[in-house]
Amino acid sequence: MVGCFGPLVEPIGWRVRRLFVFERSARLTSDLLPESQAGELLPQCSVAIITATTLLNGTVDALLVAAANCREVVVLRPSTPLVPEVFIEAPRRISLLAGVLVTDANELLRVVARGGGTRDFLTSVVKVNVEVRDVSAGFRRP
Repeated sequence: MVGCFGPLVEPIGWRVRRLFVFERSARLTSDLLPESQAGELLPQCSVAIITATTLLNGTVDALLVAAANCREVVVLRPSTPLVPEVFIEAPRRISLLAGVLVTDANELLRVVARGGGTRDFLTSVVKVNVEVRDVSAGFRRP
C-alpha cells in the first residue's frame, strides 16, 4: 500500500500474509515504512494499492515499474481520474481505478470551504471502482 489508507489497513491486514504500508509523511511509525523502500519491496508484492497523489507528485511511473509483477494494481483516492483509457499505456497496466463521483457539488463545496476532509465528503459523493481494460481490443468500461 503506497500511502496510508487508515480505514483499509486493518481489513486488508487480516486477509494478507504481510502488508507493507509506505508513507511519505513525517508521521512514520513502526507500522509505516518510508516511501523510499517501495521500489525495493513492491516487486515482492502480489497486489499494489497506490494513492492517486502519486499522479500529482510525479512518483507513479517508478511505482508502476516496481509493481510490474503484481497481479493487481489499484489507484485509490477521491482524486483518482476515473478515465481508464488514460492508463492503458502505463509502464505497468493498472487494473482498477477506485475513486468517487460527485453527487451533490454544492454540498461538496460547502464541506471543502469548511475545511472538511475525505470522510466528510460521503454525503456528496459515491465511491466507485472502474476496471481498466484494453479499449483497443474491444473492451469498454462498465
